[in-house]
Amino acid sequence: MSFNKLLEEQLKKYLPDAALLEQPAFKRFLEAVNESYESYERDRMLSGDAVSITASEQRMRLALQTIEDNVWEYDFEQRKMVFAQVNNSVLKLRRLEYVDKENEEWWREIYEEDLHIAVDTFRKYKQGLISKHSVEYRMHCADGSIKWILNRGGVIKRDSEGQVLKVVGAITDIDALKNIQAELRTTANRLSNLLASLQSGVLVEDEARRIVMANQQFCSLLSIPAPPEALIGLDCSQTVDQSKHLFKNPELFLNRVAEILEDRQPVTGEELEMADGRILERSYIPVFLDNEHKGHLWKYNDITKRKQSETIIRLQEEKYRNIIANMNLGLTEVDLEERILYANQSFCEMSGYSLDELMNKVAPTLFMGKGNEHFTREKLQLRAQGISDAYELAVRNKKGQLKWWLVSGAPRYNDANELVGSIGIHLDITSHKQLELALMEARQAAEESAHAKETFLANMSHEIRTPISAILGMSRQLGETSLDQEQSLFLDNINKASEHLLVIINDILDISKIEAGMLQLENIDFRPAELVEQAITLMTLRAQEKGLLLSMKMEAGPWPVIMGDPFRLKQVLLNLLSNSIKFTEKGGVHITFNTMSWRGNQLTAVITVADTGIGMDEATLKNIFQNFTQGDKTTARKYGGTGLGMAISKQLVEMMGGTIQLQSKPGAGTSVVLRIPFDIGKEKNIPVKEKQIIDSSILKDCRVLLAEDNEINRLIACRILEKHGLVVTAVNNGQEALNAMAKQPFDVVLMDMQMPVMDGLEATAFIRANISRDIPVIALTANAIKGENEKCIQAGMNDYISKPFEPSTLISTIAHLVGKQLK
Repeated sequence: MSFNKLLEEQLKKYLPDAALLEQPAFKRFLEAVNESYESYERDRMLSGDAVSITASEQRMRLALQTIEDNVWEYDFEQRKMVFAQVNNSVLKLRRLEYVDKENEEWWREIYEEDLHIAVDTFRKYKQGLISKHSVEYRMHCADGSIKWILNRGGVIKRDSEGQVLKVVGAITDIDALKNIQAELRTTANRLSNLLASLQSGVLVEDEARRIVMANQQFCSLLSIPAPPEALIGLDCSQTVDQSKHLFKNPELFLNRVAEILEDRQPVTGEELEMADGRILERSYIPVFLDNEHKGHLWKYNDITKRKQSETIIRLQEEKYRNIIANMNLGLTEVDLEERILYANQSFCEMSGYSLDELMNKVAPTLFMGKGNEHFTREKLQLRAQGISDAYELAVRNKKGQLKWWLVSGAPRYNDANELVGSIGIHLDITSHKQLELALMEARQAAEESAHAKETFLANMSHEIRTPISAILGMSRQLGETSLDQEQSLFLDNINKASEHLLVIINDILDISKIEAGMLQLENIDFRPAELVEQAITLMTLRAQEKGLLLSMKMEAGPWPVIMGDPFRLKQVLLNLLSNSIKFTEKGGVHITFNTMSWRGNQLTAVITVADTGIGMDEATLKNIFQNFTQGDKTTARKYGGTGLGMAISKQLVEMMGGTIQLQSKPGAGTSVVLRIPFDIGKEKNIPVKEKQIIDSSILKDCRVLLAEDNEINRLIACRILEKHGLVVTAVNNGQEALNAMAKQPFDVVLMDMQMPVMDGLEATAFIRANISRDIPVIALTANAIKGENEKCIQAGMNDYISKPFEPSTLISTIAHLVGKQLK
């Protein structure tokens, strides 16, 4: 056996860690020692022992100098630590020998916090507790650095009593190893914490299928009662066999594991059905190092909730797809370039295309043709902002037919919440659109009809009221002449007949205006007591003529001012009082005015008109509010009238927000009850009528231009004006009026609204633009349609008078305007 082998055997006995012999430095050291020994043997045989020993020592020293570890020897008797002279030693020692009574100088080379390790090791040698050692601690180097070292050694000499005399060893630099170990520990801790916190179950096997690592989630998923640490080193094949009963199909599970291990190919997202109903997702990764198989990594996830959610979502999606399909709604999905990715059967039927024909086609181009880039860009911008909208779209189907779709578009996102396109729900509204267009045409026709009706009413009002105005005017003029008793009787009947005809015409115009939506209510402040008294006053004479008692009663206490339309309310009261007087032969008519309820700033007035007249049966009551309806033919013949009064009253009351009810029996009279809400008004807001006093001196020699195409009305107006000292120039139309004004000045112009050649509006507009902006122009109109006065004012007229007019009204209006001009 070589010296090297003998030395190695001896070192194995004393070194604490046999692995030290495998270190490169020790390998080189042993080789150098062996070479020195062989050289020593040669020298001894050639030159003698003394020379050989000296050469051997030198070679030994050279061998020690070739290694990087610090080799040392400690002598317990001399308390001396000796290091071999090493040029490239791991420690840059300040000295090679340390001699001290208590080794204090050597201890100072050791890092303070680790000093106890070295002291304790030497103490154990002295006490005979150990024969070799291997410890790690830090030391100070000559360059000021601190290094981790591995100090290993053993006893090489004892005395006769077995006490340790010498210990030899070596110091190895493990500073880099310690840093690596620290990093490995940090990495291991991170991996351990990561595996522990993972929601996935992780299992790592080596190439022999022994468990290297597992986490708690893996144990929980596979119902393993032991902690993960207890699995390390176990045969995984046995663990798999013990867990197979957890799976719905155990044999399939085992066979699949064997198949995966044999193929050694990555597997991801494989789903496993468990016996308890859970669903696990398994992934497998084979581990290779330098193309050499080193083991397997298995990952398990419980995806039960996810699968349940996916199932619910799928069922809901199918449900809503079916709902959409059953509702004949077309569903499409498009990408960011409007290319069709999906379309349901309903959409295919709507468009006339098959699914294959639609896929990857640009939807706007397919159905709307080119030139719609702006529309497409606008919708894409809305989707990019997360905005959904609905819009109507005119499209062409496969046959080229024009269709209308109602489209509801919404942005479509992927799982990463990134916009990937749009979803569209389409409803074919072609028939509705056609109906809408038809309705628009019908509406236009209705508006044209309403306009025609308005024009007709205006013309009828003018054409009928003009002759009535002439009749009443001539009757008044005739009444101012000397008449005998019989002539006065005839004239009185003419006046009554004319006034009755005027009432009928007014009723017809009112009901027509209501039906045409042209009648508007005022909303002004008024005193209700005054209104009722005015109605009673107007009807008292008619009641007295029939010998009837007309009475009224208002609720006690001061009545507040209320807001509404007093003129239309008076019209309703006059209609009701007129009817009651007309159909009552004896007894009387009684009107009461009470309040039913107060709510905040509003009250409900209850007005009752009761009579002792002929009454009505149930059949008549049902139809009493219909236009042109009366009790029976005998009623119309005996009492006259148009049958419009009650219909007008009902519609006016309902326009005020109120109700009207009738109670009646044949021969027992009739009671009409009105319930109308009114807002509370203010005394200061009641309109005050200006008292106009006619000053004859103002009107004397006043030059009046009268434009009137009706000869009788022209004659009547001239006589009224001339009686008050006015100088009148009469013409037939607006053009003649302009011609007259060009020849001479006038103080006031009376302008009929409807005349041939040029009407009053055109003539007035010309006057204001070309002749005078100041001369008073008064409209004379037989048109009682709402809005006629606005037309007059807009044309530049100062005021208007409706025909037939009272002479006093005409004179006072002229005096009022002329008086303003003279100031």
